[in-house]
Amino acid sequence: MVIADLAITFEDQSAGARHSSLQLSHDYKTLKYQLIVAELEHKGWRLQTAAIVYGSLGSVQPSNFKTYTEKLKLLKTEARQLDLQLSSYCVRASHRIWEWHCRQHRERQHSDTASRVPRGSGGGYATHIAGVGTTTSWSFDRQGTAHCENWFPDF
Repeated sequence: MVIADLAITFEDQSAGARHSSLQLSHDYKTLKYQLIVAELEHKGWRLQTAAIVYGSLGSVQPSNFKTYTEKLKLLKTEARQLDLQLSSYCVRASHRIWEWHCRQHRERQHSDTASRVPRGSGGGYATHIAGVGTTTSWSFDRQGTAHCENWFPDF
């Protein structure tokens, strides 16, 4: 029997870090079940643990393929296809989460604008969010329509 745990983790590789966030998540998921495995093996069960890890932006933990083919006994073509599908799904899900955050932000900005500047008054309300290497600008036109612009300044 195989206990498989799927993790979708934030992708991070800090400058001085020995391991990526994907590897750290893999290690944590593997250790998480060791007591259960030991107890069940003591009772006569034959068990293996498997950690399957993807990054929220689609990165794939290198050990996933081996897990699929050796522990879960998938054919190599099936393993490749599953790996690609799950990686793609992570990207799409992250995009949907980002869209949701943008929509929430626009709604908050719209309600702030409506209470501060009457429509058609010629006034506007804008906010800028600066991140590393990018800037996002939210603004509203005279009709109260939200506009979002991202730009990447030259460094």
